[in-house]
Amino acid sequence: MCIAYVGVALWVNHTIGEWKDVSVFGVMMPPGLLLVGLIFVMRDYTQQAVGNGVIVFTLIAAWLTYAFIGHDIGMASGTAFAVSECIDCAVFIITKRSLKNRILISSAISTPFDGLIFLGWMKWIDPWHFWSQPLF
Repeated sequence: MCIAYVGVALWVNHTIGEWKDVSVFGVMMPPGLLLVGLIFVMRDYTQQAVGNGVIVFTLIAAWLTYAFIGHDIGMASGTAFAVSECIDCAVFIITKRSLKNRILISSAISTPFDGLIFLGWMKWIDPWHFWSQPLF
């Protein structure tokens, strides 16, 4: 499970950095952005298997991304993961529900933070501008 988690993180970051953008509902984006949630699910299963040792595998994935996929993507991914993984891990530990519910709740809370931090670091969006917009 641990190797799969690191592999999925590298694969998703590779698709963000190397694959051609695709149109999703008229918005052009790297295809890997559609797969980021998979990393969080894999992280939760890995945490179930190795407990807080999951942090070691998160750091390995961040370092490998930085070293082999690209410094910008590595820094953006590492920073976004540092914040969102802490949120995800805390929610996963605090909620004493079934594994399925913990995965759903922790991913729903942490994934938006990951996306905003990553996209902001890559200068693909301005997170502060995003948050200041009215919803309706």
